[in-house]
Amino acid sequence: MQRSLSAVLFALVLSAGCPATATDLATDDGVRAAYKKATGDELNAEHGCIGRTGVKDVIVVGDFAYDRGCIMSGGFVGGAWLDTATLTATGPSKLGWATMDSKARADFALRWAEKVLFHWDGSFVPADNKAFTFEDTPAYTAPAAVAKGDGVVVTFWIEEPPGMQDQDIFDQVELTFDAKGAVTRSSKAGFAVDGARLR
Repeated sequence: MQRSLSAVLFALVLSAGCPATATDLATDDGVRAAYKKATGDELNAEHGCIGRTGVKDVIVVGDFAYDRGCIMSGGFVGGAWLDTATLTATGPSKLGWATMDSKARADFALRWAEKVLFHWDGSFVPADNKAFTFEDTPAYTAPAAVAKGDGVVVTFWIEEPPGMQDQDIFDQVELTFDAKGAVTRSSKAGFAVDGARLR
């Protein structure tokens, strides 16, 4: 028993002197290594996607599809891997959502929507997009984030990733962030414009 205890203490001393080295997510190779460690899968160097969002401590990861572009499979938040569903449900809470006031939550929610959730799943539409100038298409409305109780509602237009058809497709998306920062998505409107009308 005494010998066993001594062995445990010796192991603790060794571990204290040799702390585990965190994976370096500053490089794409580091992200691939961390992804494999977290999921057991390889992130293909050719078809794997790595997105540096500009939101502190958030890197998104996905797979490339030729008819769609990159499709997000999850991301790292503060070094921890979260699949897409978990990222959507808990990402904001891991970045201080609970401590933000209503204005800070609205600002964060709009940035989270554009830079993280829609990093690849469509691009925010600028005000000068020609598709909104026709008589048979909706009027443009700017992205907006409005506090609602302890949550936030974010509304914006996106242009979907280019596909194989000669048309531009637009969706008006509404994201609802609840009091804990979890996000639900709904579509408010949508339309498509033939490429020939935009050229």
